[in-house]
Amino acid sequence: MNIPDEFKHASFNSEYGSYDSNTSIWTIGNLNAGETSTAEFKAIATKEGIHEISASVESNEFDIDNSTTKHSVNIKVDPTNNPQPQPKPQPQPPKPQPQHVNGKVAMKKTGIPIVIVIIIIIIIIISLLAYTGIRRKRY
Repeated sequence: MNIPDEFKHASFNSEYGSYDSNTSIWTIGNLNAGETSTAEFKAIATKEGIHEISASVESNEFDIDNSTTKHSVNIKVDPTNNPQPQPKPQPQPPKPQPQHVNGKVAMKKTGIPIVIVIIIIIIIIISLLAYTGIRRKRY
């Protein structure tokens, strides 16, 4: 890794290998085919501005896809850009529980009034009677 002088090494964590903060070299060791390794690098910025951090991968084996061996990122250090703390989510009020009246639980409103259900049933019955009446007249 190429860490600019404007950054001070804070920490490095990885499940594989070791990191030398003097040389900025992370030595992983052997990985099996398809196996990956990730690292978390933390640094403290000592100077504002835009700074490039780059990393490259070297191995003894031939790499078919050479485009994945070098990457870089530009970091903008702006001391005036302090992120505001995110507000904590407010707890939701408890849902109202059914009221107990004389040892019985009141029914919740279902949203469909019984009158509409009865009207729909009557319309279905009338439609069936009319349909069967039309069929009888043909024979």
